[in-house]
Amino acid sequence: MTTSSEAILNYRIPLVGPEAPARAWQEVSRNQIWSARHPASDPPFGVIERFPEGAVRLPDRERTFHIIPAGRSHHIEHGFGFWRTCGADALYIKSAFEGGMVYMMVVSTAAEAYVSDTIGWSCLTCGRALQTLEIPTRRIHLRGLLERSLAAVRDFNASVTARTCSECGTLHPLAYGFEPEEDTVEERAARSGW
Repeated sequence: MTTSSEAILNYRIPLVGPEAPARAWQEVSRNQIWSARHPASDPPFGVIERFPEGAVRLPDRERTFHIIPAGRSHHIEHGFGFWRTCGADALYIKSAFEGGMVYMMVVSTAAEAYVSDTIGWSCLTCGRALQTLEIPTRRIHLRGLLERSLAAVRDFNASVTARTCSECGTLHPLAYGFEPEEDTVEERAARSGW
């Protein structure tokens, strides 16, 4: 994942316990670290990766330790409402705890090859690309990635033309950003759906 031997020593987000936030982002030791803690009653996050032959869902297990390679488009259901292609490998971890699930994703920003992320939407019926945006993550860092992806989500949601497939006419559902606290009412409803 990382090209340096630098250890992640100052990660400060507790994953479980009364002080653990429901969701958190942190940029630490040249890594982006996202974590989420969900009660068992919440819909589980599902990882879907896109391959040339089609989309493949990661099997839902109590514990998962999975690497999403750099350049592979992926979507985390209920986590973010678009396909993300990261310029670096992403380590995805899921584990059960008493009362629910803990999720974590670590993306190393240390490699010189990690310059940007691409987010986008494709028709859910025929797979045709609807809209994409490249975000210069190396330059604008994690906060910039979160802000620009949310702006792209809102632009996409505001345009029925952008959301409608020119090939088959399917209307894409509304999208949502990384942070549920920033969701509009419509984005919150979309987050629960896909």
